[in-house]
Amino acid sequence: MDSLAPAAAQVKTKPASSGRARVTNGKCLHIGGDPRGAAARRYRDLLAGYRAALGREPDPVTDSRLRAAAAVALRGELLAAELAAGKRIDASDVFAASSELRRALREAGLEAATAAPSEGPTLADILSASRPEREA
Repeated sequence: MDSLAPAAAQVKTKPASSGRARVTNGKCLHIGGDPRGAAARRYRDLLAGYRAALGREPDPVTDSRLRAAAAVALRGELLAAELAAGKRIDASDVFAASSELRRALREAGLEAATAAPSEGPTLADILSASRPEREA
């Protein structure tokens, strides 16, 4: 190439990558951060649990919702840990995390299981048994 050619003509450009992102390929769970920390491990565990509960391979939209649910659940657990350690936390953060988790799981196709009524005694049975019977 002629040494007197314009500089722009001498610059070789790298072709655009046609590969997919590491997160998309499943090589890592999220962009940035240390994947070896306790929070990252818990995030992986939550995400794996949600994917297993789904019962099928999630499509990209559902997987994104499951990732959001895992992140919100982790945030709620970190708030609970702060509370247990005696730190003051904003109760609205706890309620917001709980609400967001429920919504994210519902949108991903995971509904919270409702507990079946127990076969045990009713509240009225317990209260009547705890009162001494009066003689008339």
